[in-house]
Amino acid sequence: MTPQEKADELYVGYWRLTNNARIAKECALMAVNEIINSEKFIWGGYNRDEYRRYFQEVKIEIEKL
Repeated sequence: MTPQEKADELYVGYWRLTNNARIAKECALMAVNEIINSEKFIWGGYNRDEYRRYFQEVKIEIEKL
């Protein structure tokens, strides 16, 4: 899944819950920030730097929404 696809998935998921674009974006950003700042990653085949870089890119894509 590309960072843009992940950003869209998170945003749409929160939008469906809130029906509010601004709140959905804020929630998606909060979720990504929590992942980035967490020290307990589930690597899933990525090394730590790749994982962190991927979610930084997701964050950028969410901010573009």
